Amino acid sequence: MKRAGARLLAAFIALGFSAAAAAQGYLGRLLDDFNEVKALSQRKQRFEYENDVFFKTDKNYTDGVRYGYKYLGLRQYRKPPDAEEGFLPGFNLDPVSSAACADGKLCYHKSYTFYLGHSMYTPSDIKLASDQIPPGDRPYAAWLYFGFYRELFASDGRYWRYGLDLGCVGPARRASNCRLSSTAISPDPRFRRAGQRRYTMNPAWCFAMSTCPAHGNLCLTSI
Repeated sequence: MKRAGARLLAAFIALGFSAAAAAQGYLGRLLDDFNEVKALSQRKQRFEYENDVFFKTDKNYTDGVRYGYKYLGLRQYRKPPDAEEGFLPGFNLDPVSSAACADGKLCYHKSYTFYLGHSMYTPSDIKLASDQIPPGDRPYAAWLYFGFYRELFASDGRYWRYGLDLGCVGPARRASNCRLSSTAISPDPRFRRAGQRRYTMNPAWCFAMSTCPAHGNLCLTSI
């Protein structure tokens, strides 16, 4: 019994090391790929502001702001005949000239976008204090985050996008390294009213991936 337990433990340890090595390998390839795209790219900046006051409401997702910086790659790529598809698409492509993509040949191009954002949420009735919000309603909360996403465009209309957000979400009851007061993350008087006590912010992350078929109107997203 002890021998079987030791074998099982060794198998879990080996699996952990294998997963860590695979993640490190993807991270290195991702960094190399970004540097290649960055070296020959068009730079674009984007500022987004969202507020439900534009729709004459004031509840749930109530306000958001985000700044993004995009590297739109100008290189074109083709997939070698013997290339294998990995978990994340687009790492098995070779750069080619524009002539190699003539006559409708399948080619790809890439982009990377980095962004910093902040979103605020309120219950359906903003007159309620935080301890008066009924079960099932959205609490007063905020999401402060930094992230990036990688896009892959195919000449036949297919599209892939995946990225990672890292940030702090709150209010929450447990302490964390991202401790902020609700008034510190927003000057909005609703958060001052609801945030008489000190709230804490918990670190959080989100990985999202989207894909669209060739010339399709339906895209799939997984989070």
